[in-house]
Amino acid sequence: MHEVIKVTPLEGFCLLVQFENGELKTKDMSSLLNKPAFRPLKDISFFKSARVINGAITWITSDGDEIDLCPDKTYQSSY
Repeated sequence: MHEVIKVTPLEGFCLLVQFENGELKTKDMSSLLNKPAFRPLKDISFFKSARVINGAITWITSDGDEIDLCPDKTYQSSY
């Protein structure tokens, strides 16, 4: 299992992700933004609020709900 230890939002709805093994990868989120669960991320200020919680990239909505990414899938689908 991979754990995320740091995330930095980039231009173009991309994230720079650092994993526990020291690897840095870029995750392009643009293809996910039309899926219902990820639509709130179209708001760039909300997108930039990404943080790491329990080893996963997470966004907290104004309702207190969480949008998160599976760390293993993030690792596999990033470049």
